[in-house]
Amino acid sequence: MNNKIVLHIHQKFLPYQGGSTQRLLNLIDNDKSQFKHIVMCINSEGKEIYSKENGLDVYRFNHYWQIPSLMKRILRDNDISIVHLHNYRPAFFGYIGLLLTKNIRTVFELHSVYRPSGFVARLLAKVVHNLTKDMIVLSQSSVSAVRSMNYNKNIHIIRNGIDVNKFEHNSLATSLATKKIVFGYIGSIEKFQGVEQFAELAKLVTNKRSDVEFIVVGGSQKQHFELQKISGNSVSYHHFVPQEVVPQVYKELDVLIMCRPHLPETETAIPLKPLEALASRKLVVSTDVGGMKELSNSLETSNLKLFSDIDSMSQWLISYDKEENHFSDDFNLDKFDKSHNSLLLTQVYKELLDV
Repeated sequence: MNNKIVLHIHQKFLPYQGGSTQRLLNLIDNDKSQFKHIVMCINSEGKEIYSKENGLDVYRFNHYWQIPSLMKRILRDNDISIVHLHNYRPAFFGYIGLLLTKNIRTVFELHSVYRPSGFVARLLAKVVHNLTKDMIVLSQSSVSAVRSMNYNKNIHIIRNGIDVNKFEHNSLATSLATKKIVFGYIGSIEKFQGVEQFAELAKLVTNKRSDVEFIVVGGSQKQHFELQKISGNSVSYHHFVPQEVVPQVYKELDVLIMCRPHLPETETAIPLKPLEALASRKLVVSTDVGGMKELSNSLETSNLKLFSDIDSMSQWLISYDKEENHFSDDFNLDKFDKSHNSLLLTQVYKELLDV
């Protein structure tokens, strides 16, 4: 089983800046003795076509239609055993690149489940589903969503996994925050993350109390500038920090806030950030989107509080008392530990090779 090579055909590969990238890095961290991993991804950052990142060979394409030709080059130079396809567009062109190959196993991973709306998107998804024999999803609600799309073949649930020990036992701190109560968000600044709602929330709460501070860690200066138009001076914005510093940032927070809106890509996804915050023994306040509901039902903990809208969330934050809202030990994160989920991925790979 040693030295088997897995080729990942991904979308963006942005270490420590994107949840799907961090998910991949976490899941493959523990199986390096059995598999070597190569990554193909869209060149969203204008980098060189080839680079070495986080110990991985990373190849970039500028357009999805270039995937088959780049695959041909990689398959020529490497004895690939498994092609791991991530999301619809990379998978569609990945399957094209595999048309003339033999003895290469495939698995398709859908990071969030949604029904494509346009004709081309629906056709693309249908082709991918027809060609896929084994699918990986991130949650139980994803299974239900995929089954409703008439996919009746193998589905494996591999949840997001984090290094629980690293977050739980980190005792260092940064200088991001003040001595005020700190409500924060850490992660990418995209529409589906609800960062505009976070900015609105900060303005609502800071208008009512002066002993709190809202911080955002992530995103670019341009994105911060746009958000400041909404938040005014109620939010302190910071750029991404190195991954090794992230656990320290959580130590500065009193509450992690997730304002994700109800969108197809949020209804089945359980994000990494609330898991990291809970492992850091920090309260999490979130909108009640589907993925967060599933996490809440799974953990059954008082440390995760869900709200139907920003107004009700703002009322809780306005009345928040640090002394009365203690972190509780009423939950267990074992099934979200990356070592557990990495073993599940390794098992999927082994089953593919045993067919």
